[in-house]
Amino acid sequence: MRTLLWHEGALGDLLLSRLAIGALAGEESSLAARSEARKLFAETGLVARAFSTEVPPPRNLYSGVTVFARDPALAEVVARLLAPASLRIISTLPRKRAHLALYQWIQAGGDPRAFAKARLLRPRGFTLKPRYLLVHPGSGGRWKCYPPSALRESLRRLSGAEIRILLGPAEEDLAPEFRAFPVTQSRSLEEALEVLSGAMALVGNDSGLTHLAAALGLPVLALFGPTDPVLWAPFGERVRVLYPWSGLVPRELTRHIQEFLNTTARSDLPRRRKPPPRQAAPREDGPNTEAEPWEAEAGPWEAAERPRKTGMKPRRNHRSPKGRIPLGKASLALLGVEVVEVGEAPR
Repeated sequence: MRTLLWHEGALGDLLLSRLAIGALAGEESSLAARSEARKLFAETGLVARAFSTEVPPPRNLYSGVTVFARDPALAEVVARLLAPASLRIISTLPRKRAHLALYQWIQAGGDPRAFAKARLLRPRGFTLKPRYLLVHPGSGGRWKCYPPSALRESLRRLSGAEIRILLGPAEEDLAPEFRAFPVTQSRSLEEALEVLSGAMALVGNDSGLTHLAAALGLPVLALFGPTDPVLWAPFGERVRVLYPWSGLVPRELTRHIQEFLNTTARSDLPRRRKPPPRQAAPREDGPNTEAEPWEAEAGPWEAAERPRKTGMKPRRNHRSPKGRIPLGKASLALLGVEVVEVGEAPR
Protein backbone atom coordinates (compact mmCIF):
# COMPACT_ATOMS: atom_id res chain seq x y z
CA MET A 1 0.00 0.00 0.00
CA ARG A 2 1.39 3.38 -0.99
CA THR A 3 1.42 5.83 1.88
CA LEU A 4 2.64 9.40 2.12
CA LEU A 5 4.03 11.34 5.09
CA TRP A 6 3.60 15.10 4.68
CA HIS A 7 5.75 17.55 6.70
CA GLU A 8 5.88 21.31 6.18
CA GLY A 9 8.26 22.02 9.06
CA ALA A 10 11.74 23.52 8.83
CA LEU A 11 14.98 21.58 9.29
CA GLY A 12 14.81 21.20 13.07
CA ASP A 13 11.09 20.43 13.05
CA LEU A 14 11.52 17.66 10.49
CA LEU A 15 14.41 16.06 12.38
CA LEU A 16 12.41 16.10 15.62
CA SER A 17 9.76 14.04 13.81
CA ARG A 18 12.12 11.28 12.73
CA LEU A 19 11.10 8.75 15.42
CA ALA A 20 7.45 9.06 14.39
CA ILE A 21 8.39 8.85 10.71
CA GLY A 22 10.41 5.72 11.48
CA ALA A 23 7.40 4.20 13.26
CA LEU A 24 4.98 5.01 10.42
CA ALA A 25 7.06 4.40 7.31
CA GLY A 26 6.70 1.17 5.36
CA GLU A 27 8.36 -0.24 2.27
CA GLU A 28 6.18 1.87 -0.03
CA SER A 29 6.16 5.05 2.07
CA SER A 30 7.19 8.41 0.65
CA LEU A 31 8.07 11.62 2.46
CA ALA A 32 6.96 15.01 1.19
CA ALA A 33 8.77 17.72 3.12
CA ARG A 34 9.69 21.36 2.73
CA SER A 35 13.11 20.98 4.32
CA GLU A 36 16.12 19.78 2.33
CA ALA A 37 16.74 17.30 5.15
CA ARG A 38 14.12 15.07 3.51
CA LYS A 39 17.00 13.70 1.45
CA LEU A 40 18.50 12.13 4.59
CA PHE A 41 15.35 10.08 5.20
CA ALA A 42 15.55 8.53 1.74
CA GLU A 43 19.34 8.05 1.72
CA THR A 44 19.23 6.22 5.05
CA GLY A 45 16.34 4.00 3.88
CA LEU A 46 13.83 5.32 6.39
CA VAL A 47 11.45 6.05 3.50
CA ALA A 48 11.41 4.74 -0.06
CA ARG A 49 11.54 8.18 -1.64
CA ALA A 50 11.43 11.85 -0.70
CA PHE A 51 10.36 14.97 -2.56
CA SER A 52 9.45 18.60 -1.93
CA THR A 53 5.96 19.68 -0.89
CA GLU A 54 6.32 22.42 -3.49
CA VAL A 55 5.79 19.77 -6.20
CA PRO A 56 2.89 17.65 -4.88
CA PRO A 57 2.11 14.24 -6.43
CA PRO A 58 -0.98 13.49 -8.53
CA ARG A 59 -4.33 13.07 -6.82
CA ASN A 60 -5.38 9.59 -5.69
CA LEU A 61 -1.81 8.24 -5.93
CA TYR A 62 -1.59 7.44 -2.21
CA SER A 63 -4.18 5.44 -0.33
CA GLY A 64 -3.17 6.85 3.03
CA VAL A 65 -1.63 10.21 3.99
CA THR A 66 -0.24 11.25 7.38
CA VAL A 67 0.18 14.98 7.96
CA PHE A 68 2.48 16.39 10.63
CA ALA A 69 0.99 19.71 11.68
CA ARG A 70 0.48 22.14 14.54
CA ASP A 71 -2.72 23.39 12.92
CA PRO A 72 -5.29 20.88 11.58
CA ALA A 73 -6.05 23.38 8.80
CA LEU A 74 -2.93 22.14 7.01
CA ALA A 75 -4.40 18.63 6.89
CA GLU A 76 -7.52 20.08 5.28
CA VAL A 77 -5.41 21.56 2.50
CA VAL A 78 -3.53 18.31 1.93
CA ALA A 79 -6.76 16.31 1.89
CA ARG A 80 -8.22 18.56 -0.79
CA LEU A 81 -4.98 18.47 -2.78
CA LEU A 82 -4.35 14.69 -2.76
CA ALA A 83 -7.79 13.15 -2.10
CA PRO A 84 -6.42 10.15 -0.13
CA ALA A 85 -8.66 7.30 1.01
CA SER A 86 -7.59 7.95 4.59
CA LEU A 87 -6.01 10.89 6.39
CA ARG A 88 -4.16 10.85 9.68
CA ILE A 89 -2.85 13.80 11.67
CA ILE A 90 0.21 13.77 13.92
CA SER A 91 0.08 16.81 16.16
CA THR A 92 3.38 18.65 16.49
CA LEU A 93 2.19 20.81 19.37
CA PRO A 94 2.73 19.00 22.71
CA ARG A 95 -0.14 19.09 25.18
CA LYS A 96 2.16 18.30 28.08
CA ARG A 97 5.70 19.31 29.05
CA ALA A 98 7.19 16.34 27.23
CA HIS A 99 9.68 16.13 24.40
CA LEU A 100 8.16 16.72 20.98
CA ALA A 101 9.90 13.70 19.42
CA LEU A 102 8.36 11.35 21.99
CA TYR A 103 4.96 13.02 21.76
CA GLN A 104 4.86 12.41 18.01
CA TRP A 105 6.38 8.92 18.26
CA ILE A 106 3.69 7.79 20.69
CA GLN A 107 0.94 9.16 18.45
CA ALA A 108 2.53 7.08 15.67
CA GLY A 109 2.16 3.91 17.73
CA GLY A 110 5.24 3.96 19.95
CA ASP A 111 7.11 1.20 18.12
CA PRO A 112 10.47 0.82 19.96
CA ARG A 113 12.12 -0.35 16.74
CA ALA A 114 11.83 3.22 15.48
CA PHE A 115 14.57 4.22 17.94
CA ALA A 116 17.04 1.85 16.30
CA LYS A 117 16.01 2.93 12.81
CA ALA A 118 15.69 6.69 13.24
CA ARG A 119 17.72 7.88 16.22
CA LEU A 120 20.61 8.66 13.85
CA LEU A 121 20.39 9.72 10.21
CA ARG A 122 23.77 9.22 8.56
CA PRO A 123 23.59 9.28 4.76
CA ARG A 124 25.72 7.07 2.57
CA GLY A 125 29.25 8.37 2.28
CA PHE A 126 29.08 10.49 5.44
CA THR A 127 32.11 9.74 7.60
CA LEU A 128 33.25 11.62 10.66
CA LYS A 129 36.87 12.75 10.51
CA PRO A 130 37.06 15.01 13.56
CA ARG A 131 39.57 17.83 13.28
CA TYR A 132 38.02 20.95 14.78
CA LEU A 133 35.39 22.31 17.15
CA LEU A 134 32.54 23.65 15.05
CA VAL A 135 30.51 26.58 16.40
CA HIS A 136 27.22 27.75 14.93
CA PRO A 137 26.32 31.12 16.52
CA GLY A 138 23.02 31.64 14.68
CA SER A 139 19.44 30.42 14.65
CA GLY A 140 16.21 31.10 12.80
CA GLY A 141 15.26 33.50 15.59
CA ARG A 142 17.97 35.78 16.97
CA TRP A 143 16.08 35.86 20.26
CA LYS A 144 17.18 32.23 20.71
CA CYS A 145 20.88 33.01 20.27
CA TYR A 146 23.50 33.34 22.98
CA PRO A 147 24.94 36.86 22.54
CA PRO A 148 27.58 36.70 19.76
CA SER A 149 29.99 38.99 21.60
CA ALA A 150 29.84 36.79 24.71
CA LEU A 151 30.30 33.66 22.58
CA ARG A 152 33.32 35.20 20.86
CA GLU A 153 34.86 36.03 24.25
CA SER A 154 34.22 32.49 25.48
CA LEU A 155 35.89 30.97 22.42
CA ARG A 156 38.85 33.32 22.78
CA ARG A 157 39.47 31.88 26.25
CA LEU A 158 39.35 28.29 25.00
CA SER A 159 42.66 26.47 24.63
CA GLY A 160 43.78 23.27 22.93
CA ALA A 161 41.15 23.10 20.18
CA GLU A 162 41.03 24.33 16.61
CA ILE A 163 37.84 26.35 16.23
CA ARG A 164 35.79 26.91 13.09
CA ILE A 165 32.65 29.05 12.76
CA LEU A 166 29.75 27.95 10.55
CA LEU A 167 27.26 30.51 9.24
CA GLY A 168 24.17 30.15 7.07
CA PRO A 169 23.00 32.75 4.53
CA ALA A 170 20.83 34.58 7.07
CA GLU A 171 23.77 34.88 9.48
CA GLU A 172 26.42 36.35 7.21
CA ASP A 173 26.23 39.61 9.16
CA LEU A 174 27.83 37.76 12.10
CA ALA A 175 31.06 37.12 10.18
CA PRO A 176 32.81 40.33 11.39
CA GLU A 177 32.02 39.36 14.99
CA PHE A 178 34.08 36.16 14.56
CA ARG A 179 36.81 37.39 12.23
CA ALA A 180 39.46 36.08 14.66
CA PHE A 181 38.41 32.52 13.67
CA PRO A 182 38.08 30.68 10.35
CA VAL A 183 34.52 31.23 9.10
CA THR A 184 32.74 28.85 6.72
CA GLN A 185 29.49 29.88 5.07
CA SER A 186 27.05 27.14 4.12
CA ARG A 187 24.16 27.65 1.71
CA SER A 188 22.94 24.08 1.24
CA LEU A 189 22.50 20.79 3.07
CA GLU A 190 25.41 19.27 1.15
CA GLU A 191 27.75 22.08 2.20
CA ALA A 192 26.62 21.76 5.81
CA LEU A 193 27.26 17.99 5.78
CA GLU A 194 30.76 18.55 4.41
CA VAL A 195 31.66 20.93 7.23
CA LEU A 196 30.00 18.78 9.90
CA SER A 197 31.97 15.71 8.82
CA GLY A 198 35.16 17.34 10.05
CA ALA A 199 33.83 18.37 13.47
CA MET A 200 34.85 16.73 16.74
CA ALA A 201 31.82 18.41 18.33
CA LEU A 202 29.37 21.21 17.68
CA VAL A 203 28.44 24.10 19.94
CA GLY A 204 25.22 25.77 18.86
CA ASN A 205 21.97 27.42 19.83
CA ASP A 206 18.46 26.02 19.50
CA SER A 207 18.69 25.80 15.71
CA GLY A 208 18.06 23.40 12.87
CA LEU A 209 21.79 22.99 12.33
CA THR A 210 22.24 21.89 15.94
CA HIS A 211 19.49 19.29 15.41
CA LEU A 212 21.23 18.15 12.22
CA ALA A 213 24.57 17.67 13.99
CA ALA A 214 22.89 15.60 16.71
CA ALA A 215 21.01 13.47 14.17
CA LEU A 216 24.31 12.73 12.42
CA GLY A 217 25.78 11.46 15.69
CA LEU A 218 28.13 14.34 16.48
CA PRO A 219 28.69 15.27 20.12
CA VAL A 220 26.57 18.40 20.61
CA LEU A 221 26.68 21.07 23.30
CA ALA A 222 23.47 23.07 22.85
CA LEU A 223 22.74 26.48 24.38
CA PHE A 224 19.03 26.78 25.18
CA GLY A 225 17.00 29.68 26.48
CA PRO A 226 14.37 31.02 26.33
CA THR A 227 13.03 27.90 24.56
CA ASP A 228 12.47 24.88 26.78
CA PRO A 229 14.86 21.95 26.14
CA VAL A 230 12.37 19.51 27.65
CA LEU A 231 10.23 20.18 24.58
CA TRP A 232 12.72 20.96 21.84
CA ALA A 233 16.20 19.58 22.70
CA PRO A 234 18.15 17.86 19.91
CA PHE A 235 18.90 14.17 20.43
CA GLY A 236 21.35 11.72 18.93
CA GLU A 237 24.50 9.97 20.15
CA ARG A 238 25.74 12.43 22.78
CA VAL A 239 23.89 15.66 23.55
CA ARG A 240 24.31 18.02 26.48
CA VAL A 241 22.15 21.11 26.90
CA LEU A 242 23.09 24.18 28.93
CA TYR A 243 19.93 25.91 30.13
CA PRO A 244 19.18 28.76 30.35
CA TRP A 245 22.00 30.51 28.54
CA SER A 246 20.95 33.78 30.16
CA GLY A 247 22.77 32.50 33.24
CA LEU A 248 26.07 31.92 31.43
CA VAL A 249 28.94 34.37 31.55
CA PRO A 250 31.70 33.79 28.96
CA ARG A 251 34.21 32.27 31.37
CA GLU A 252 31.63 29.73 32.56
CA LEU A 253 30.72 28.82 29.01
CA THR A 254 34.42 28.29 28.29
CA ARG A 255 34.62 25.92 31.25
CA HIS A 256 31.56 23.98 30.04
CA ILE A 257 32.94 23.68 26.49
CA GLN A 258 36.35 22.54 27.72
CA GLU A 259 34.83 19.95 30.05
CA PHE A 260 32.55 18.69 27.27
CA LEU A 261 35.48 18.31 24.88
CA ASN A 262 37.54 16.52 27.52
CA THR A 263 34.81 13.99 28.30
CA THR A 264 34.13 13.52 24.58
CA ALA A 265 37.77 12.71 23.98
CA ARG A 266 37.66 10.09 26.77
CA SER A 267 34.65 8.35 25.21
CA ASP A 268 36.15 5.48 23.24
CA LEU A 269 32.84 4.04 22.02
CA PRO A 270 29.37 5.52 21.49
CA ARG A 271 27.00 4.84 24.30
CA ARG A 272 24.41 2.23 23.43
CA ARG A 273 20.92 2.72 24.77
CA LYS A 274 18.21 0.10 24.81
CA PRO A 275 15.06 1.16 22.98
CA PRO A 276 12.22 2.06 25.33
CA PRO A 277 9.20 -0.19 25.71
CA ARG A 278 6.12 0.53 23.64
CA GLN A 279 4.28 3.48 25.13
CA ALA A 280 0.63 4.39 25.20
CA ALA A 281 -0.36 7.59 23.45
CA PRO A 282 -0.45 10.79 25.54
CA ARG A 283 -3.62 12.35 26.85
CA GLU A 284 -4.63 15.73 25.54
CA ASP A 285 -5.76 17.23 28.82
CA GLY A 286 -5.51 20.88 27.90
CA PRO A 287 -3.46 23.45 26.09
CA ASN A 288 0.30 23.56 26.39
CA THR A 289 1.40 26.89 27.76
CA GLU A 290 5.11 26.29 27.24
CA ALA A 291 5.14 25.61 23.52
CA GLU A 292 7.60 27.55 21.45
CA PRO A 293 5.94 30.47 19.61
CA TRP A 294 6.14 30.77 15.85
CA GLU A 295 9.44 32.41 15.03
CA ALA A 296 9.39 36.03 14.04
CA GLU A 297 12.58 35.68 12.03
CA ALA A 298 12.96 33.01 9.38
CA GLY A 299 16.43 31.79 8.48
CA PRO A 300 17.66 29.01 6.23
CA TRP A 301 17.85 26.49 9.06
CA GLU A 302 14.68 27.41 10.97
CA ALA A 303 12.22 29.13 8.62
CA ALA A 304 8.74 29.12 10.11
CA GLU A 305 5.47 29.05 8.19
CA ARG A 306 2.06 29.07 9.82
CA PRO A 307 -0.34 26.67 8.06
CA ARG A 308 -3.15 28.39 6.19
CA LYS A 309 -6.69 28.12 7.51
CA THR A 310 -9.11 27.06 4.82
CA GLY A 311 -12.34 26.45 6.67
CA MET A 312 -12.44 22.88 5.36
CA LYS A 313 -13.34 20.03 7.63
CA PRO A 314 -10.55 17.43 7.35
CA ARG A 315 -11.18 13.78 6.76
CA ARG A 316 -9.07 11.91 9.26
CA ASN A 317 -8.91 8.51 10.83
CA HIS A 318 -6.65 9.09 13.82
CA ARG A 319 -7.92 8.42 17.29
CA SER A 320 -7.61 10.76 20.23
CA PRO A 321 -4.37 10.14 22.12
CA LYS A 322 -4.79 8.39 25.45
CA GLY A 323 -2.49 7.15 28.17
CA ARG A 324 0.70 8.60 29.52
CA ILE A 325 4.01 9.92 28.29
CA PRO A 326 7.17 10.61 30.31
CA LEU A 327 7.08 14.24 31.39
CA GLY A 328 9.79 16.78 32.13
CA LYS A 329 13.36 15.55 32.34
CA ALA A 330 12.17 11.95 32.29
CA SER A 331 11.35 12.40 28.61
CA LEU A 332 14.89 13.67 27.99
CA ALA A 333 16.37 10.71 29.85
CA LEU A 334 14.50 8.40 27.49
CA LEU A 335 16.27 10.11 24.60
CA GLY A 336 19.66 10.14 26.31
CA VAL A 337 19.82 13.95 26.52
CA GLU A 338 21.61 15.56 29.47
CA VAL A 339 20.51 18.98 30.70
CA VAL A 340 22.83 21.09 32.85
CA GLU A 341 21.03 23.96 34.55
CA VAL A 342 23.06 27.14 34.89
CA GLY A 343 22.15 29.92 37.24
CA GLU A 344 24.96 32.42 37.49
CA ALA A 345 23.74 35.88 36.59
CA PRO A 346 25.53 37.36 33.55
CA ARG A 347 27.80 40.33 33.96
